[in-house]
Amino acid sequence: LERWTDRAAADLGAGRPVGLGWRPVAAAAVALGALTAWALVGALGVAAFIWTHPVFWLFGAGLVAMCVAGWPRGADIRPAEDDGGPTTEVAVPPAAAPGLHALVAQVASVAGAPAPARLVATPAPVLSVTGGRRSTLVVGTPLWGLLVPQARVAWLARELVTAAPRRRPGTALVDLADRSLAQWQRQLGRDPAEGSLGRLGRPAHELMKVDPLATHYVLRSEVSATRRSRDQLMGVFHLMLGGTLGTLHRLLRRLAYRSRQRAALEADAVAVRVAGAAGAAAALDTVPLLRRAALSSGQAARRRDPVSFRDTVVGHVLSVPPEECDRLRAEAEAGRCRPDDTVPPLRLRRRLVAARPEAPAAVTLSPEAEIAIDTELAAAVLPVEEALRAAARRRDRRVG
Repeated sequence: LERWTDRAAADLGAGRPVGLGWRPVAAAAVALGALTAWALVGALGVAAFIWTHPVFWLFGAGLVAMCVAGWPRGADIRPAEDDGGPTTEVAVPPAAAPGLHALVAQVASVAGAPAPARLVATPAPVLSVTGGRRSTLVVGTPLWGLLVPQARVAWLARELVTAAPRRRPGTALVDLADRSLAQWQRQLGRDPAEGSLGRLGRPAHELMKVDPLATHYVLRSEVSATRRSRDQLMGVFHLMLGGTLGTLHRLLRRLAYRSRQRAALEADAVAVRVAGAAGAAAALDTVPLLRRAALSSGQAARRRDPVSFRDTVVGHVLSVPPEECDRLRAEAEAGRCRPDDTVPPLRLRRRLVAARPEAPAAVTLSPEAEIAIDTELAAAVLPVEEALRAAARRRDRRVG
């Protein structure tokens, strides 16, 4: 994996094509088999209702529930809202932020990616595109403030290209099967000790845990040979199903590894073409500091003074000593390639950018446009920040 990704980064940096061989076809075949099995399980569950005995109804309901549990749910990187708390994002229409919309449209046009259907602003340190074809660009003011102007252009270009609908055949099928298998594994539980598997070798007096595949407690006074046998059979079934799904998921990700790594490196190459080599390099320099930004964003809501979330996070990150910044960057670049990675290690992405040191910028963010966009975003997130501060004060009073 390491050698291939390193070679792919060098080839793309030099403008040479990167071949994938037979693996995309094999990944599409595995994905098709997994989705077909999922559909057959659902069909079998529906067919079980033709019998009139309640046992078959329960069996069919269980199979249908398994299919529903395995339906892929897209991961949403936007900050989650507290139950009953204020929203953490606000829509930014073109009338409220013409400069930002114009920049996004220009970057999307040059990058060859569709412009997002909707723009939202948030005081969280994110800058991503979600939602598939009806995509939403989420602009977090803290991360926007950390990036230098051309790094903002590079980050936008990469996110827009990454979120664009895939044109290669089989890619959407592989992504759907990957999310479905991951969802099934989350429903079964990753740690066997937490479910039926961990109870296979335990004595009867320890069978007091909640069975994740049932809805009752196994009380010590109610443990019987029949119930222990049922739990053991359920554990064996859990073991077989979890092992099969895990093996299939690992195989699929191993086969799709090269396609995903090449797509990620191609997105970096587009970022270099749109924002220039210096802008793309500056964007990569900010990646190791994202964890610090995420940690400081939670402190911004607890401040008594009306300092914006952006200024709080940027001030915290800029106050990190240079030695700590070097350590964070070295730690980020020391990562190894793994089959489930969707983004190459930072050092290989840097190698691609370094191969094009003289690449000019196709889109330049002028100082006037930078100031105008900053003003638009600050005005958009101000009500959100005030609501988050008020909610934080209410929580502190309840705790106190």
